Order: sequence, then structure tokens, then C-alpha cells
Amino acid sequence: MENSFAIAVLLIIIAALLFVRYLRLAGLLRKKHAILKQVSSGIKNGALSEAEDLLDGTKKEFKNDPAINYLYGYIRYSQNRPAEALALFLAAERSRDPRVLYSSGYLYFHNEEDPGESMKRLVKASGRGAAALRAGYTLGLLNYVMGNTKSAERIILRALAAGADNEAEIDNALGLISLRENDPGGAILRFKASIRQNNGVPDTYLNLAEAHAAKHERAEELAMLERAERLHPGNKHIRLKLGEILAANGKIEEALVHLTAAIELDPGFSLAYFSRAGVYKKTREADKYRIDYEKALACRRRNPHDF
Repeated sequence: MENSFAIAVLLIIIAALLFVRYLRLAGLLRKKHAILKQVSSGIKNGALSEAEDLLDGTKKEFKNDPAINYLYGYIRYSQNRPAEALALFLAAERSRDPRVLYSSGYLYFHNEEDPGESMKRLVKASGRGAAALRAGYTLGLLNYVMGNTKSAERIILRALAAGADNEAEIDNALGLISLRENDPGGAILRFKASIRQNNGVPDTYLNLAEAHAAKHERAEELAMLERAERLHPGNKHIRLKLGEILAANGKIEEALVHLTAAIELDPGFSLAYFSRAGVYKKTREADKYRIDYEKALACRRRNPHDF
């Protein structure tokens, strides 16, 4: 009798403890969902600092939580800190969330230049979930970079037929395929279609300029880059390309303005140092040439993938 009573009391205590634990976990879950909603809203509205402050307040309660790491990674990517973003996305991969796999696959493709790691993640992400279409599009672009243009076109058109959420990006990708297949005229049509849909991301203008260059349309090439620079003055690749074209046309002072701007935007940008060194070589400024050339080599050693 006494044993039965003791067991009953023990079971009641265990049940009470489990109930308290359940209430605590339920409360934490509600709090986490509320924070994630606020952070997502902040990111969407461009309030990155406020979103990051909210996440910082969760470190103790939600340490190593995949959803928190994913949002941290998104903020780091938006702050142009891709290496930190990738580390956070990788830490979030245990959730197997297609958005996370797409994000890490995207960064392995664009910033790490590791097609194997990228392919592995994009294939998984392209099969399901909200990220499937964008993953499929990026997978097509990866095939394009690897020289598999037919596979790339097939994958990208399949994404388009499935209702991919950004037709402008798909037109841009198909334009790149046309360029690879020596069809600059077709590429120009695709790039212009992409620009009409979203006023053009920086890469689209750069690609359109390259297509005009392939047709030896130098005035159009320069016009596209100047338009891109007005719309995206903070893009280092546009400033670099403008500087290189102006230097090739003998407009040295204007070229130096853009090349220096590219370096100021990214002090570790080896290509800009190499190009500015080339300009100083033309102007016979040996000391400036040597300094920039040595900086370019140092930057390249630190980051071989800063193209």
C-alpha cells in the first residue's frame, strides 16, 4: 500500500515536471516564432541592424538554432560578408531546410567557386520547398559555368515553365548561354528583356556590355556601363570595367577615378589593383605601378577567388 502510494506520488511529480517543461518549451517556441517573424520583417524592409539586434538577444536561449543561424547568415550576406554567411548557412544545414541548402549552394557557386559542393546542395534544394525554383535556376547557371550549356538551358527553361519567381534572372541566365554559344545578338535580346522586368541587376548590365563588346559595339558597351554605374554606384565590378574601357580609350584621368573607386569599395580587390597598375605603367609612373602591382599580388594570395 505504502509503495503504491509512493509510486503514485512520484508519478504525479514526474507528470508535473514534464508539464512545466512542456509549458517552458511551448513558451520558448512561441517566443522564437515571434522573434523570427520580427527579424524576417526587418530584413525584408532593409532594417538589418535592428534585425541583427533582435537576433543578438536570442543567443543565450537559442544557441546554435538552425533557423536563427539561417537568418544571421542572410544578414551577413546582405552586408557583403559572404564567408561569414556561408559558415552560418553550413551551421544551419542540419535542419535540411531547402532554403538553407539553396543559400549554401549558391554561395559555394558564386563566392567559393566549388562546383562540387554547390551541385550537391542545389540538387537537394531543387526537389522540394519554396526554394526549389531558385535552386533549379542556380543549378542551371552552374551547369552553364561548367560548360554544359545544353543541360543549363534545359534546366533553366524547366524552371521558367514551372513558374520561377524571377523571370528577369532566368532571362539573364539564358543570355549568358547565348553568349557562350557565340550568339551575342540573342544574348542582347535576353539581357534587355531582363532589364525591362526589374530595371536590371548589376550583373545584367555587365553582361549586356559584354554582349555589345562581342559585336564590337564599343559605344553601346560604354553606354551600358555608364547607365549601370548611375543605377549601382556601389558595385565594384562596374567601376572596374568602366575604368578598364576608359583606359583602353586613352581617357586616363576618368579611368583612374573609377579604378580608385573600385578599390575604395573593396580594398582587397586584386583585379582593380592590377588594372590601375596597368594604367600607371602607361603613364610611366613607376613607383605607383610597383605599389599597386605588389598590392594586387598580396590581395590575390589572401583571396584567390576575388573575381
